[in-house]
Amino acid sequence: MPLSLALSRDGNTIVTGHLDGSVLLWDIRQCRAGAAAPLLEARDQPHPVVALAAVPPDDSLLAVAAKDGSVRLWDFRGAALLRLMRHPGFALGTSGGSGRPRCRLGVSPDGRLLAAGGADGGVWVWDMRSGAAGGGGAAGGGGAGRGGEPRQLRAMATGYPSPGGGGGGGAGGPPAHRDAVVAAAFSYDMSALVSADKAGGLAFWLME
Repeated sequence: MPLSLALSRDGNTIVTGHLDGSVLLWDIRQCRAGAAAPLLEARDQPHPVVALAAVPPDDSLLAVAAKDGSVRLWDFRGAALLRLMRHPGFALGTSGGSGRPRCRLGVSPDGRLLAAGGADGGVWVWDMRSGAAGGGGAAGGGGAGRGGEPRQLRAMATGYPSPGGGGGGGAGGPPAHRDAVVAAAFSYDMSALVSADKAGGLAFWLME
């Protein structure tokens, strides 16, 4: 049963994520012509696929989030897994209950950053290109992060430095979310990140 989907910009390709952990790639034109088989099927983990997000600029890369908190970066043109993003402190925030969990990943318009909501009310940001995020794994940590280490946003902040920059990004203020964060999205001009929690609360993170 599909839990999540992503559509290509040209409207010709759709990707579906399923309860058994499989991800299927479909050609909509072939489906309209009567073809019932997907172009490609990938399944390298057994957990429900709760979110899919195409990565700009050409949609050949796909971010795949599973219920166990792992996020995979797939190249579906080459049928290759490029990167596995996970952290021992990260549990993915989802809505819909245990039977049909789902959430929304945020991918920056330049295809560099990926934001995912945490079950603990934090927002986690990975740099998908360089493999290094602009801060430590703990909330509010500044400086250069370890290779592949995400940045965690938790407290209300006056600004969120771009990856590679130092500074605050979430220290010293009240928690932005008191419930699981289930959706994240970047503004088109990359000036802000917005997150939404399960209770309907919103938080805005300025990017400088």
